[in-house]
Amino acid sequence: MPADDFSIVANWAKSIENLKLRGILFHNNFSESTILKNESEHLIFVKVDYDPTFNPNVYRYFLYKNFLENQGKAIENLFLTDVADVVLVQNPFISKYYSENPDTIFCGDEPTKLDNEWMQAHSTHFRGKISDYADFEMKFGNETLLNCGIIGGNIKIMNEFITKLCDIHQKYNSDNKTAYTGDMGAFI
Repeated sequence: MPADDFSIVANWAKSIENLKLRGILFHNNFSESTILKNESEHLIFVKVDYDPTFNPNVYRYFLYKNFLENQGKAIENLFLTDVADVVLVQNPFISKYYSENPDTIFCGDEPTKLDNEWMQAHSTHFRGKISDYADFEMKFGNETLLNCGIIGGNIKIMNEFITKLCDIHQKYNSDNKTAYTGDMGAFI
């Protein structure tokens, strides 16, 4: 993201504050003055060093994994979201559906099916690396496309999920030279 431009995440941050949730914003580009101006009881900033082995869309999962391994003991439930194009419209943790399904991963979705031109292009790398990937795409092609930009659940489920997702990227995506990041392809 452009250096020190809080406007990119301002709507997300405001939605966190409005719902009185606690948000953690991983960043590598905000100045101390921007942090001091925007940090609150609802929003903290965690400075990270970017490892260009992976595209930022993929590298975030390694950051999440590391953070949860080191500081996740105090967290019971969480959602991981994009911040530039996501706002929270309701508190997911007080939903009856959420509380009645503690072993479920909750995620956003797109108004399209898995089998679409965009995903076909974005999955090219995995199709060549994972032997049954194309079979999976064919089998579930008419299902709604899930979005890895909004995922959540209880800490146990999320830790397992993030670990598996990182394993997929480490094993199958570290040599991705395509124009596509692979974050959505690994998520499906």
